[in-house]
Amino acid sequence: MEWNFMPDQFGYNLSSQDQKKCRKYVGENSSSTKRTQCSGGNSNGMGDGGDPPIFSYRINTVYYNPAVYYEPPVNPCNFSEHLPSQTNWASVRTDGLKIDASCNQTSGTRDLLTTYPERVYCNSSGVGRDTLTTLNSGSRTCKQNGIDQIAGVDGDYDYPQTTGNWYATGSGFGTYVYARDYNSNPHYYNVIPREHCADKSLVDCTLTSVPIAGYPEPAYVRYCSTDAQASSSSVQTGAGKCQAAFDRETSVTPETFTYARYGNFQRVDIVSSVGSYPKVLARTDCAGATCTYSEEMTNFANWYAYYRTRMQLMQSSVGLAFKDVGEDFRVGFMTIKPISSESVNFGTFNTAHKSAWYKKLYSITGDSGTPLREALGKAGRIYAGKETVSGAFTDPMEYECQQNFTLLTTDGFWNGNAGVKVDGSAMTNQDDNAETPPPKSEGGIDSINSLADTAKYYRDTDLRTGALENCPGALGASVCESPGTSEANKKQTMVTLTLGLGVDGTLAYITDYKTALSGDFFEIKTGSKDWPKPVGDTPTAIDDLWHAAVNGDGTYFSAKDPAELTQSMKEALASIEVKLGAGAAAATSTLNPVSTDNDAFVASYTTGHWTGNLEKRSIDPVSGAVSGTTAPGNCVEDVVISASCTDPSSIEANGAGGYNCVTPDVTVETACVGGTWDGVANTCSVPVAASCTGTLKNKVLPFEDFRKIYKNSGSGLDNFTYTNLTPEEKTTFEPAFLSENLTQWPLLTAEQQTLITGESLVNYLRGQTGLDENAEDPINKVFRKRQAVLGDVINAKPAFIGKPTFSYVDYGYDSFKSTKATRAGMVYVASNDGMLHAFNAATLEEVWAYVPSMVIPNMWKLADTAYDTKHSYYVDGDPVISDICVSGCGGAGATWKTILVGGLNAGGRGYYALDITDPTSADGPELLWEFDANDAPNLGYTFGTPVVTKDPDGKWVVLVTSGYNNIPDDSSFYNDEGVKFKPNNPPQFMTGDGKGYLYILDAVTGSKLTEISTGVGTPSLPSGLGKIAAYAEDPERNNTANFVYGGDLLGNLWRFDLSDNSVMKLAQLDSGQPITVKPEIGLIKKKRVIFFGSGKYLEVTDLTNTDQQTLYAIKDDNLATTVADPRGTLVEQTMEINGDVRKITSNNAVNWDSDLGWYINFPETAERQHVASKLILGTLLVPTTVPTSSACQPAGHGWFTFLDFRTGRSVLDDNIVSTMTSSPVVGFNVVYIDGKPKVSIVTADNPTPKLIPGVPFSGSGSGFTRTRSIWRELITD
Repeated sequence: MEWNFMPDQFGYNLSSQDQKKCRKYVGENSSSTKRTQCSGGNSNGMGDGGDPPIFSYRINTVYYNPAVYYEPPVNPCNFSEHLPSQTNWASVRTDGLKIDASCNQTSGTRDLLTTYPERVYCNSSGVGRDTLTTLNSGSRTCKQNGIDQIAGVDGDYDYPQTTGNWYATGSGFGTYVYARDYNSNPHYYNVIPREHCADKSLVDCTLTSVPIAGYPEPAYVRYCSTDAQASSSSVQTGAGKCQAAFDRETSVTPETFTYARYGNFQRVDIVSSVGSYPKVLARTDCAGATCTYSEEMTNFANWYAYYRTRMQLMQSSVGLAFKDVGEDFRVGFMTIKPISSESVNFGTFNTAHKSAWYKKLYSITGDSGTPLREALGKAGRIYAGKETVSGAFTDPMEYECQQNFTLLTTDGFWNGNAGVKVDGSAMTNQDDNAETPPPKSEGGIDSINSLADTAKYYRDTDLRTGALENCPGALGASVCESPGTSEANKKQTMVTLTLGLGVDGTLAYITDYKTALSGDFFEIKTGSKDWPKPVGDTPTAIDDLWHAAVNGDGTYFSAKDPAELTQSMKEALASIEVKLGAGAAAATSTLNPVSTDNDAFVASYTTGHWTGNLEKRSIDPVSGAVSGTTAPGNCVEDVVISASCTDPSSIEANGAGGYNCVTPDVTVETACVGGTWDGVANTCSVPVAASCTGTLKNKVLPFEDFRKIYKNSGSGLDNFTYTNLTPEEKTTFEPAFLSENLTQWPLLTAEQQTLITGESLVNYLRGQTGLDENAEDPINKVFRKRQAVLGDVINAKPAFIGKPTFSYVDYGYDSFKSTKATRAGMVYVASNDGMLHAFNAATLEEVWAYVPSMVIPNMWKLADTAYDTKHSYYVDGDPVISDICVSGCGGAGATWKTILVGGLNAGGRGYYALDITDPTSADGPELLWEFDANDAPNLGYTFGTPVVTKDPDGKWVVLVTSGYNNIPDDSSFYNDEGVKFKPNNPPQFMTGDGKGYLYILDAVTGSKLTEISTGVGTPSLPSGLGKIAAYAEDPERNNTANFVYGGDLLGNLWRFDLSDNSVMKLAQLDSGQPITVKPEIGLIKKKRVIFFGSGKYLEVTDLTNTDQQTLYAIKDDNLATTVADPRGTLVEQTMEINGDVRKITSNNAVNWDSDLGWYINFPETAERQHVASKLILGTLLVPTTVPTSSACQPAGHGWFTFLDFRTGRSVLDDNIVSTMTSSPVVGFNVVYIDGKPKVSIVTADNPTPKLIPGVPFSGSGSGFTRTRSIWRELITD
């Protein structure tokens, strides 16, 4: 990083090679006098002026380019701002990146209007190298290139007048040959090509200034073997004469291809007398059709202050690329010659760490020497816990499946020491021909200690093993191996990505080298060419930088201007995110079944692709078992036969309506049996059949769809189109927002960017495929590729409704029930594509979908190509269906409706309600209301499932809670990396006090009737009042609720009395055991008993929590005081593990007249309850989870427990009360066969409900309330 110019070569006609190349070579002349011709400190510009090649972006690509917008760098003290734009041109910062701790700029300034350095040539040498303020003085006269032109000579490169390797400079010794520096004005040189060539190698060329058939590539500069070839006015074409690459044949002495053959230079002065300048699409700083003098001058000044040198270009561009990197990354910083003071330890990329990281990035300076191999080895050893750089780095390895990346940025000409292995021993050959196939193989060159060797070693080698004695990770747990059942990365390695600053080696780089079907890399991949043998300080070392990225399973980028560099960096970061998704995402699914008659509607999702499905299965009327297969026509999305497509293979849509099982890393065609081999991507694609063809894909076409999708219009429902969005909703759909937030934006061409509009984004969200990555036309590939239209259905239970099922004795209900007895069945599914979907239960055709207003600002993320690792929740809460009286409820004229109410869980801070009385209405549903944090400032993420009931006054109401994180979206609470539920971007709600609230809403209008606060919770420690249960004495006939019970994350169980809207803390759990499940309510001796378990399973930090959790049964006989220590007050029962079952080992009696209830401590370490219990015929069914202590396998195993609800002991005499499940129970279903309940569990690793045989029931029915709603199931009798 020593030179302050982009290291392209200029071909000076001087004797030493370092001046011809403008680059220092080890062992060659490197005197400071000669070096200043190509370099210079930040304070004195481009070597105090320069000749036209140095002042032309076509030759010296770091110089000012009028086609580039030089965006001011990010401000490390406020990431929503940039460092100051340089609008005072008489006082422009010489190094705008020099800042103090408060981000105030500290460098000197320069008057660009009158003292911009220019090299002129005079007829006398003068004294020293003093800067001239006048061109002519006495006998001294001086000439300027581009102004003082020599008659009859083409172009603006006339001086110095001397023999040499400049074309068209005249012949013989001239007068104006003495270089001086002159205070001039800003200017640059265009280059008009005199030749165009057949391809980028610039070998086969013809004399023409414009492209013609067969010769499309402009030749701004070519490097020739002789001075005569470079200076000739005749065409120079064919091998051995001139080419694009400088000094390609390094084995020849003297070296060939070192004489520059330029096009014609054309000077452009930026002066006030010229009012307009050409504008290209990228110049977004120019408001009109051209750029004004002010706009051009400011852009030039920003280039001077922030991009003038290679180091500045790197710092500013990298800073812009990392601007949107968030807390999902832990980032460190190290120079290639690392010292402690210039390093930044790994840390979560939150505001504080990010600021420190940026300040360090901006503060570094260049140094001689480029020890890339040694530096890459140090990076690998840091990940191995074997290198700290004098204490600068602590162990960065936190998890056994952690993916690790090093992004190496440099000019590419490595030198210095070689890399070493983890144990410090010398690096050996890692990519010899015998064991490594192309493109990683070095071929027959037998290279040792290359950069590629180091990259491959650290990619292939497990960096954490017992033999290395480095198993304990940063969090204290072992990181040496993943559990045997995990599909996550089983060893810790390092991926290497490399970025060269526009340097060309002996190989021709193209941006799409991985997929191109021609070019040097394609020839290497197909075995017809070998990687060049790398030699330090030669262009082959640049090729080795490329080879290192290939061997490190990363990507190589080469950038020649700031815009390209920023884009390349963002592409590198995007590829890191994709790698994280591929390395950490589990191939799991979950079920949410509902059934009517003998149909079960099974909803599922697939991680990574984030797709969902709804399948109609059958329930065996004899056994109660749910079928494991889906019949044709009974699915919303295709069901693919995938049993034989196992990891690392995966099912992929082929873009033509079919599917393939795609296997990676298939390097030879003969290994691809029965499929199609892609020799570029090294994949084998074998067609697989779909056992069920989905219904939803028939409703979408590339640029059209046939779906009814609705949104809130403010007075009802309207079509979900861009036109119907409100101005506020349009904010995140506009290109101005998307250009700053979509991962793919900087990777798209200007033409592709114009395709991204608010209208096209809405059409994409509606399911149209014409602009996603499956599009046939490459230009149209601008949005994320979807494997299905339906988004993932994760936490929301489907809801079925056909005929009314309640037995209310209220006025008018019998008539309503009779009228709707033949109502068509519908299944409602809330999905993380931002919609609630209504499907015809008979055909599974989508009838309509609805988009709640609260999720619209965040829906742009669904189009992001990196969404697989940026997954968001949208409509993720259970839809609840109920019949309510809406008018005339006190008499025979009562009017009844069927309503659906839902929350969003982590998808947002709001609830919605729809009238779904008539599912066949051509107008779709009727929007009753939406209720969000604008209506209730203390409403948080709506994890509480709504409860529809009547209040003691007989009014139909909806009960909802404040949920989780009811605090301002900009709260410092979210700086904690363990917080899972992050606010939307941009933030929506800036209110919330963190206390728990119960809201009582009018069921018809959504108006807030009452809010009851628990008074507990703060913005820094929110209450987390979530799921609630209402107690009604006769829910099937009357459904008037008197009491509501709910727990919070602080370990409090609350009782809300609806008769007077009061609240009481019924119990306070020991050690603040969190409550996340809905309580179950039973009656024992006509006394209310509340059943619930403790534990939290929401965030990564929960995985390692081993606090004791407990199952409770607490009597509420109208308690007036809090049960402050339930485990010290209630009767204890004990349970012990006996293989794959558990038994009750206590026989303690529970006297419900005098005792307050019972409790059982879950016996296994880290066991907790996060799926609600159910009380069925006197048996309490309790699913619990025992997670692994790893974020890499967030599953573990589970227990399904069945207890006598009165005693907390076993129902049968054998004392067996629990059975182990191989994976956590995510839900369970209860169906009735001949009046007897059959229980099926749904586990995280099995999408089909599995019967649990032998679950005992007391049969007494004492206290049993036969409710319709069961976790992940709804039964209609």
